[in-house]
Amino acid sequence: MRRVTGRIIIDLVLFLSIAPVMAGCCGCGKKDKSSLCESVLEGHATKHFSIGTNASEAEAKKSAIWGSCYQYCMHEDPFVEKAWMEWKQTAAGQQSKLSRSGEIDLHLDADRDSCTDRCTVSAASGGFTVDVECSPPSEHGECTASIEFGGKTWTATQDGPHPEYHSKRIACRNYCKETNEGLQKMYEEWSASGDAKGSMWDTRDEAMEHVDPLFDALNLCQSDCLVDILSGKTSVTYDCK
Repeated sequence: MRRVTGRIIIDLVLFLSIAPVMAGCCGCGKKDKSSLCESVLEGHATKHFSIGTNASEAEAKKSAIWGSCYQYCMHEDPFVEKAWMEWKQTAAGQQSKLSRSGEIDLHLDADRDSCTDRCTVSAASGGFTVDVECSPPSEHGECTASIEFGGKTWTATQDGPHPEYHSKRIACRNYCKETNEGLQKMYEEWSASGDAKGSMWDTRDEAMEHVDPLFDALNLCQSDCLVDILSGKTSVTYDCK
């Protein structure tokens, strides 16, 4: 059973996407020179998506594969799952209010890291099927991505480093907010609960972007959308400047 992606995973992916810019420029306005790689690792029951960026395409690829392994270990690896279930039986586990991903990162990081090391070695030797697609530094300052699902088009416009990837990512996000039934149900349950009363998030989109259970489900849907695009199940077109 697939679980939602934790905020720590998303923070990691966002860091990987902006780190080269921060390191090389710190806002000086120079053109980003980093390559971006997208990786999809086939787990036992599902696929795990991540990105990596670096001035070296080889390092960007390595980073993307590491990220996919990290997600596999957080959400599907049977040894990490067993360790987490045993920890949940302890007093600390029963009292924890964190998400599953947060609990693993905080309390089972050694199990997670051991799994990630095993996974990257296995991926390098063919034990896992990993598809990686890399793109050079973008020549564009702004892109609008259009994706099609069910006969309807979803678009988003982004500028800055790697505008093709980020416009595609936001278009997937917009699609998920409007159409994902599981996410819609979670939002309805949250909005009817006591947690929603007095919340600073007034709109559905704000809640989905900031309330942890909704945020996690939104990012899971986004990941699935990006996997479908990378695998060719869904098409994307770009209008770039």
